[in-house]
Amino acid sequence: MTDWSGWNGSREEGAVNQGWLTVPCEDRIHPLRDGGEVSNPLHVWVRIAPLSPTRCCLASAVLRRISAYADVRVRPLLCPGLLCSPTVGDIVIPMDCDLATIVPGEEFWNDSVRFADLHTLGSDVYAVIDDDQLPLGPDFFQLGRRLLLEHPGFAFISSVSINGEVLLPEDDQEVVVAHSAGTPFFARPGTLAKLRPPSSLAQADNAACVAIHATGLKVGFARGLRHNHLGYGISQAVPEWSNHPGPRA
Repeated sequence: MTDWSGWNGSREEGAVNQGWLTVPCEDRIHPLRDGGEVSNPLHVWVRIAPLSPTRCCLASAVLRRISAYADVRVRPLLCPGLLCSPTVGDIVIPMDCDLATIVPGEEFWNDSVRFADLHTLGSDVYAVIDDDQLPLGPDFFQLGRRLLLEHPGFAFISSVSINGEVLLPEDDQEVVVAHSAGTPFFARPGTLAKLRPPSSLAQADNAACVAIHATGLKVGFARGLRHNHLGYGISQAVPEWSNHPGPRA
C-alpha cells in the first residue's frame, strides 16, 4: 500500500487556492493522443472513494477504461481520509490521467461536484462518474456531450445503468425527463456548484435535483447512454442499498 505519511501536501502549480490538494503519482502527464493534445477535450471527473481492496481494483479498471477514450481529459478526485487506511490497497492511476486531487470536506459526494463544476476550464461540457461505473460504447462521451448541448433546458443528463436501476418509458425520446438522477452525468461548467445543498449521501441526488427543478431547469436520462454499475447491490456507503431486489424510485 502506498505510504503517504511523508508527503508534505504540496500543490500542483496553479491548481487551486481553496485548500484542495493534489496527490503525487508516478506518471504525471496530461492526456496526449496521436502525439499532440486533444482539441477541446471533455473533462471527465472520476470520484474515487474506495473502502476496500476490491473497490480499489474497480476504481483502477474504471480509470483505465476511461483513459482509453481519445476525446477526454481524465481528472481523478479522491475522498480524503482513505489513503492511509490499512483496509484500502493501491489505486492504479494510468499515465494518461491528470494528477489526482484530494477534495476535503464533510460531504465528498457534494464537494466533488462543486469542485468539478468550478474547475472545468476550456470545455463546454464536463462529466462526473463514480469509481465503480464503467462507461459502455466507443462514443459514450461524445454522445453525452452532444445530447446535453442539444438540450439547453437540462441542468445535467445522466447515463442509464444496464443493471436495472432505472426504468424508462417506452417512447422514442432521446432524453427522458426525470424526477431525480445522478452519476454518471454530463453538465455545463458553472451550473451545479450552487445547486448541491447539504445532504446525506443517501439523499444527495434527490436534494440536488429538487434544487435544480426549483430553478426551472430539468434533469434526465439519455436513452442511448449506458454504463455498467459494477458496485450495484454491494453499496459500501449506504447499507440499505446492498442486495436491493429491484429499481429504486
